[in-house]
Amino acid sequence: MEVKYKPLWKKILHGAAIFFLAVLLAELALGIYFSVKDGNEMVETVHDEPYLYYLYDEGETTNQHGFKTSYPIEKPIGTYRIILMGGSVARGKEAEQSISHFLEKELTQRYNTDKIEVLNAGVSGYVLQQEFILVQSVLQHYKPDMIIGLDGYNDLLTYYLNQSLETNIALPPHQWRDFRVIKDNRFRKKPYSRFAYFFKNFNRVKESLIRTKDLNNEEWLKTHTDNPCGTLCTNYWQLTDDIQDFCRAKGIWYVQFLQPIKFEAEMPMQGQAKEISEQLYADVDSSSGPRPYAFSLLEVVNDDKSLIYDDCHLLPKGNERVARAMADSLAPVFYQIFR
Repeated sequence: MEVKYKPLWKKILHGAAIFFLAVLLAELALGIYFSVKDGNEMVETVHDEPYLYYLYDEGETTNQHGFKTSYPIEKPIGTYRIILMGGSVARGKEAEQSISHFLEKELTQRYNTDKIEVLNAGVSGYVLQQEFILVQSVLQHYKPDMIIGLDGYNDLLTYYLNQSLETNIALPPHQWRDFRVIKDNRFRKKPYSRFAYFFKNFNRVKESLIRTKDLNNEEWLKTHTDNPCGTLCTNYWQLTDDIQDFCRAKGIWYVQFLQPIKFEAEMPMQGQAKEISEQLYADVDSSSGPRPYAFSLLEVVNDDKSLIYDDCHLLPKGNERVARAMADSLAPVFYQIFR
């Protein structure tokens, strides 16, 4: 009996078809996995914003700048206005359970006045570099008497996430890869870039693997073990000094708080990198000593770590406790104003 074999070109075509079908099915499976994984995340839409990279859109619970506040830009006469800025911890989930809400309530009760208002200008993912620009481009136009920064974790995280990327920005935004417009547009002009749109989930896995590899960069880890305070501390406090100088020139009181953090949680920086993170955060904390405008909240929830439900985000009771600690630190200022 004569055995007929498929021509080589048919075998190649058949194998290619099976390969692409497998890839498409894997992309679909990854899409389902990520949709389930992201299902509990709070979705808010953003738009491109010059220099800041992004701001939240205006909505039912947000103002024209995407801030979670019901206060208008125009400040009422006789009002002492405070603006709280920071990342997602400052922004909070529900406006009525945010740090800014509890801080306004605490100050109002302590000083028996209705002339204090606290605006929530937290933007999830923001680092000090963005907040400095936010103060200059947006917040100063709200005519605040005081601006409070609640920072630390995002800056520590971006320090690791972007360690392999070339940038002249001290502490770039978390998704710095997404903001490299020139490089990305060069890629989009190449023919094979057309396939990238259809494999977004594969690209997400690829980025995760790249960052995992970066976080285990032994040479980088050794360098920063030998000099744990180094770049992060220097850049962090230089930026806060710059914000302080700008605010003082505008007649605004600036206060910087280093936020609580729970190192026992499953942080993105694991193993040796996690140990360095703890040391870096401790060094940043101790570096605030000579700065009268800087305070640490690192110990505020140490007696009850359950108030932090992941690495840094707080339950409402934790937000209330942080607001109370802020009010304690600000007491010398407010006793002079409202005595």
